[in-house]
Amino acid sequence: MICSKYPAVATVPVTNLNEAKQFYGEKLGLNVCERSPDRGELLYEAGQGSHILVYERPTPPKSDATAVGFLVDDLESTMEELKKQGIRFEEYDLPHVKTHEGVAENSGEKTAWFKDPDGNIIAITESDMASRVMSGQCSAVETG
Repeated sequence: MICSKYPAVATVPVTNLNEAKQFYGEKLGLNVCERSPDRGELLYEAGQGSHILVYERPTPPKSDATAVGFLVDDLESTMEELKKQGIRFEEYDLPHVKTHEGVAENSGEKTAWFKDPDGNIIAITESDMASRVMSGQCSAVETG
């Protein structure tokens, strides 16, 4: 319960803040809500009060996990809009994730992944859970 009353922010490391600004701002269409040039940070506002903090560091990230996930109401149209911005979707052939034309489907959920200029993995997902979150119908049912 300690953190349940506070908003969460995805934190993404990048090596070039100017490239990140072009990617997150121009390609993804996110708006900067706070700049901290002395700390090498940009805070972006995403949907429904969520945020992404992009910070500059000298070495690229080394994670192969999804850094940021966007919940969308129409995966195909969102993919088309992103493709118009030059976004290229990843193809995966893993034991639990296989994509076809950039999309993995599992139990009614559809997800596609792409990368920012530093290789951070970003997902877009259309699912029943995404619909509940976007409509404000997602509430805690248990702790832990």
